[in-house]
Amino acid sequence: MTLSHVISLILLSHEGMFAKACRILVSSGLAPNNEDTWKLIRVKHPEGPRPIIPKTTSAQSISLNDNFDVYNILKSFPKGTAAGPSGLRVQHLLDAASIPLPTTIGSLLRRVVNLLVSRKVPQEVSLFMAGGSLTALSKLKPGCAPDIRPIAVGEVLRRLTGKCLCAVLKQRVIDFFEPIQFGVACPMGSEKVIHGIRACVEKFWNDRDFSVMKVDFKNAFNLVSRDAVLQECCKAFPRFASMGCLVLRLSPFFVAHYGSANITIRLLEQLKRILSAANFCIKLGDTPTFPSELKVSNLPHFEILGCPIGDYIYCANFIASKRLQARKLLLQLKDVAATDPQVALTLLRLCGSFCRLSYLARSTPTDLVLEAFKLFDDDIHHCFMDCIGFATSDEAWCQVQLGLNSGGLGLRSLSLHSSAAYIASVCSSGVVDSEDIHLTNAIDHFNSHVSPIEKLSVNSIISSPVSQKLLSSKVNDHCFQDLFDRSSPANKARLLSVSAPHATSWLSVIPSTSQGLHLDPIEFRVAVKWWLGLDTSQGSQCAFCPAHSLDPLGYHALTCKCGGDVVLRHNALRDTLVHFLHRAHASVQVEVGAGLFPDHSQSRPADILLQNWNLGRPVALDITVVSPLNPSTFAEAGATFGAVLEATESRKHQANDEKCSALGWVSTPLAVDSYGAWGKEATLFLAQVAARLAIHKSLPKSQASFDLFSNLSICLIRANARAILRRV
Repeated sequence: MTLSHVISLILLSHEGMFAKACRILVSSGLAPNNEDTWKLIRVKHPEGPRPIIPKTTSAQSISLNDNFDVYNILKSFPKGTAAGPSGLRVQHLLDAASIPLPTTIGSLLRRVVNLLVSRKVPQEVSLFMAGGSLTALSKLKPGCAPDIRPIAVGEVLRRLTGKCLCAVLKQRVIDFFEPIQFGVACPMGSEKVIHGIRACVEKFWNDRDFSVMKVDFKNAFNLVSRDAVLQECCKAFPRFASMGCLVLRLSPFFVAHYGSANITIRLLEQLKRILSAANFCIKLGDTPTFPSELKVSNLPHFEILGCPIGDYIYCANFIASKRLQARKLLLQLKDVAATDPQVALTLLRLCGSFCRLSYLARSTPTDLVLEAFKLFDDDIHHCFMDCIGFATSDEAWCQVQLGLNSGGLGLRSLSLHSSAAYIASVCSSGVVDSEDIHLTNAIDHFNSHVSPIEKLSVNSIISSPVSQKLLSSKVNDHCFQDLFDRSSPANKARLLSVSAPHATSWLSVIPSTSQGLHLDPIEFRVAVKWWLGLDTSQGSQCAFCPAHSLDPLGYHALTCKCGGDVVLRHNALRDTLVHFLHRAHASVQVEVGAGLFPDHSQSRPADILLQNWNLGRPVALDITVVSPLNPSTFAEAGATFGAVLEATESRKHQANDEKCSALGWVSTPLAVDSYGAWGKEATLFLAQVAARLAIHKSLPKSQASFDLFSNLSICLIRANARAILRRV
């Protein structure tokens, strides 16, 4: 991978476009602009006759009313969605929505959509709107001739119109398609097909009259009759007909349609001929001869919808091939980590670990692929160590595999959670069989990784279906409790802090340099090492007070009064909070109180003073950072979460309440521990700030809260990492 690829990937990650960044890692790039590529494009997208426009139906075209929220449909596009031929992007329209206009962008877009679905669009405009750009990507497979993957990108306004129509016609489409297919408007339809086929194969394979035919259209999109599509569209969805005519009569693209017996496809005629020949041969005797067009296998081993159907060896080999494909991404992440480990770890969590094979975990019996999944977990472990640059203990790796809400890094174990995924998929498919040995084995595997009160049975999931999220959370909780029970008192205190609400916000941010959410590579590596409880001391003395030895968990480094790091951390947190208070239109003063008391005390009980915050009264905020690893208190901190924070809040009230009351202020201590766990009063106050920020910036409250806690978390972790690095 070239340096330019790495830079492009990192820049995309800084914008939160993680999926697009990962595609750069595994992409073979653009196909060369030569005659061979153009020949392949013509083969995959041949010129065809324009369809005959059906007679205009009497049905009225769809018209979106004023209550239809086009803006929400616009926000449903994936981040970084590509532009069509005009260059207009979804992000352009979203940015325009933030500008005060006499008419909202939603109203303007609704008028555009209504125009496009009407019969009033001029042919010249239709040609442009229904067109698209075509990009040829290289498609390289070992042992195969070079090929291309053509990517067509339509105009954004036309795609927005299609999304709006789908929202309006959703239930009608479901009612039309659901009885005869599982691909359109059918949640988890592919998994239903897979589980159903596997059950039939295992039950009836030895039956002489049983067979499975798998039909794969080489290029179905270009062999579909567009005349038939338009005719069926007008019959089934007459109110949608005008949009269908707009797209199909002038577009150079080819559209596939499913669910109607009236659509004529040339491949179906060929298939009919093959089947007729096969049927004739079967009638001749017990050893039929199939035509060459059919590949016949006497083994129940095949792939369907990207999932293996077969025995243990076949499924294990199939997973092994997927591991090889995934390894390409993992190897590339090592190169990214050399430049930016924060981006590399984010991509590993979101695109390269559990999610990479989660579909196979849901659709393939756990007992057939468990060992193969363990090997994939090992691949992730090696990639993580290569990215971070240090080895992990068993306890640290166990924490890495925990979810972010439990203080982990979110690299969930595929082997541990595979049974939860499979059980949930079988439940949702509606094909639960009490005698299914695969389901029984999956339940046994799940029960071995949860507490006794959380165990399942076949009867329990039949009577009450369960979700993968719920089952995985039970596995995760058991892993956390097991790690907690075998940890030292100091590590127990650490685990309770890292699993506190908002503590892992620094791990879930978009690593954007422009928003101040990016950590320097060396700072990020030492922060991860410290977060996992690994030794950060290197067996050395403190650089600022040599009489003290550095401890493995970093307690001294983060509480040392020499070197000014404690003050720098405090001020950084204060300034970050002041920034958000200004955005929330609060009246703010900093470091207030010195010289205001009758005894001329120079103490400043208000790191931040907010005027008219609490029912018109000023609020004095006192920010303090404490460590849960204090030798005198970590036993209590490891037994009860928040004990140290509550004691700190109480101590601050004793010190400041009387002084603040004399000035008419309300004292509010903002206590946070060194891992990012906030005290009760701090959490309540920050929630109020997020609510006001949401109002003034027109943000969802959840987004405003995430932005606030993420910035504070990054600020805290950055200061901690710098304090550790300055002392080793």
